Amino acid sequence: KVSHPDQRYAELVTRELGSIAIMSADALVVRLGEDGLPPASPDYWERRESRLTLGTAALASVGLRAAVELAPVLEVDGTAWQHAAATLDKALKAEFGPAGYPRTLLGGGADAAIAFVGAPFTEPDNAVKEAVRTAAEVLAVPNGGLRPGESWRKDLDVAWTPATGLVALALAGIGDDDAAKRLLTWVDAHRTTVGAIPEKVDAAGQPATVAPLGLAASLVILTVVELEVGLPVLPST
Repeated sequence: KVSHPDQRYAELVTRELGSIAIMSADALVVRLGEDGLPPASPDYWERRESRLTLGTAALASVGLRAAVELAPVLEVDGTAWQHAAATLDKALKAEFGPAGYPRTLLGGGADAAIAFVGAPFTEPDNAVKEAVRTAAEVLAVPNGGLRPGESWRKDLDVAWTPATGLVALALAGIGDDDAAKRLLTWVDAHRTTVGAIPEKVDAAGQPATVAPLGLAASLVILTVVELEVGLPVLPST
């Protein structure tokens, strides 16, 4: 579990990532606004954003809570991180939750970032579970995969494997195993000729752009593990 890493993992975190983890968590603490949320910034869509997105807010929460769990390994006091995580989690649920966890506070529809509010990143409540199922339905494109969000307006017949993998993981995390397996089967069926997972699958069902893509591959692995043995859920604040 994250809260009890073995000695090799602890050494790796301390030696290679410790200073980065500390600086990142400290930066998140001071960047939370009076509303308890972080400022707008680019998320996994990789574009400028003038409004805070679910992907940014949810991952900030994940990062802070992970830092709290790692604090003993890093030999630092994680109290400030824990307080910030609790504030952010409360704001995230209060601001995004009532609208069904849309892409932004002003709307934008379903987004694959809903996965970051579900298992294994946190224990999903009923509102999150419903939002995950909604995303799986409304983000589907004709070739069988998913697009990043309902407000995604470019190449509506093109599927993105990271978005598909995110939703597959979220579905597995809420126990919708058959739906998750269908998405994994689709990814498997649309690999390149050498077996790599591409970033996109075009309207004709052909792999496109970057391959292999580590993000998509990691999401497939996480989903398989969730389906077969389950993943530890990052503790809430």
